[in-house]
Amino acid sequence: MKVGLEQLALAILNSLEAQIAVFDAQGTILYVNHSWISFGRANGVADDCDWVGRNYLATCLISSKHGDQAGAEVYAGIQAVIAGELSTFAYEYPCHSHNEQRWFMMRVVPLVDLPDVFVASHHVITERKLAEERVERQNRELAKIAVTDRLTQLINRARFEEILDQEIERSY
Repeated sequence: MKVGLEQLALAILNSLEAQIAVFDAQGTILYVNHSWISFGRANGVADDCDWVGRNYLATCLISSKHGDQAGAEVYAGIQAVIAGELSTFAYEYPCHSHNEQRWFMMRVVPLVDLPDVFVASHHVITERKLAEERVERQNRELAKIAVTDRLTQLINRARFEEILDQEIERSY
């Protein structure tokens, strides 16, 4: 079976778990992969939605005009890549649904050998973010344990002496 290069490229993009959108320098979407379409469907976008021709930048700009700080930062980052001021732009953001917490990492880069064409990929990083939250929670608990007597729940001697030293310094 002979496979053409274009067919191979599309098959590769459609096999990726990351949501991929390819757009031009004006932000017009030229292509989205199957993961992009599936994510949209799973989040209320109509099955017959045609992503090609929509403006990726306009969506970010509208979001920022409605007070979404992430939309403004993403818009500025993408514009910096388009202008050649940045070689890549990455942004972590939450995208929670009604029944689950989700986080994504978005990356925008220019396509090699195709001037004025860019790709945005959105990778699910939920497992990493939840692990980070668990570690932060554990660190807070350990920090509390480190300065608290386990029996009385009062500060321990080491923390008392630390506070005493701070107060003595402050009194001078």
